[in-house]
Amino acid sequence: MVPIRDWLLFAGGTLPSVAVVLAASLSQGGPSLANRGASMSGLRGGMKTMCFGRYIVAIPSGAAVAMTLMESDATTIEPSYSPASSYGEFVSGLEVHEAALLARRDKAEGVGLREVSMLPEDRGRLFIYRESTEARASSIVEALVRRESAEWRLWFEALDEDIGIIKSDTEDIGGSIEFRGADVIPVGPGACIENGLLRRTPREVETFKLAGRIEELWWRFEIQSLVSGPFEKHDQLLTRMAMAYRLAGKATSAISVVRAREVVLDGRKGQEHVSLYPDNGTTTFSAHLELYGDATYKVPTLQLTMEAHRPTKQDPRDTRQFLSKEEALAIWDAMLKSIRPRPGAF
Repeated sequence: MVPIRDWLLFAGGTLPSVAVVLAASLSQGGPSLANRGASMSGLRGGMKTMCFGRYIVAIPSGAAVAMTLMESDATTIEPSYSPASSYGEFVSGLEVHEAALLARRDKAEGVGLREVSMLPEDRGRLFIYRESTEARASSIVEALVRRESAEWRLWFEALDEDIGIIKSDTEDIGGSIEFRGADVIPVGPGACIENGLLRRTPREVETFKLAGRIEELWWRFEIQSLVSGPFEKHDQLLTRMAMAYRLAGKATSAISVVRAREVVLDGRKGQEHVSLYPDNGTTTFSAHLELYGDATYKVPTLQLTMEAHRPTKQDPRDTRQFLSKEEALAIWDAMLKSIRPRPGAF
């Protein structure tokens, strides 16, 4: 039988799309008693504002951001979580990477490095290479970029006939990234990415994804902004949840629906679904929000998911104080009320 959580996450739409960000222990329920005694200050100690893409959201001050991912015109930007300690070390890493691609080169099969070039202003290098003999008609266009102490990898698998266009776009994106401190909310135009600001107007589409957690307390959230919409009724959140309930059958009798309603936030129409249900020895608070866009980067669709777990029967040795339903709902409401375009972003 498919667990209730799997049905709701599938219907909610946000968690599966960025599940790679989260630790396996969170997906399976929670940590061991080795973490007992963890403080609740991270969840009850106030909120902090973060920017993601062209929007801002308030999250609990103790939350650690797991990942920020940005896709622009189908080019993915990934942050480096172990950047070089100096620009010289960064250059050395570029040379090692180039040598590794050259070592894989097979002229007969077309595998390996095909082209390498410098990015403007010594920002990094751009590589074009074919990964395997199976990818006979496509290549990876990759740029490794550094600004101050932050680094990013830009990449896209392009058809050979599109290499010129993708190369130009990747160079443009790499040249548009500026350094941004992790907690800095910029005031000028552009989109926030991990440790950076992309000062660029998208030509087609862009998607921003942000995930955060307080692992020892079994709390996490995920939010994404994507160019899509408007959604037909059968594609909207509450319809998908109703479908998940029908598919789950008798298992839904254990679900307590806290909210299932239409909402208007910051002038945007959307839908909200909040529920409680038992899951593998825990009680799970599961909340989903969708604000529907118009398929432009200025009015994107926003999807937010938050989960909070607490043991159904807590071990006496475990001194952690997990969120009550009321506390989880208060944090959820504070996050919802905070979502809005970042001033000056457009």
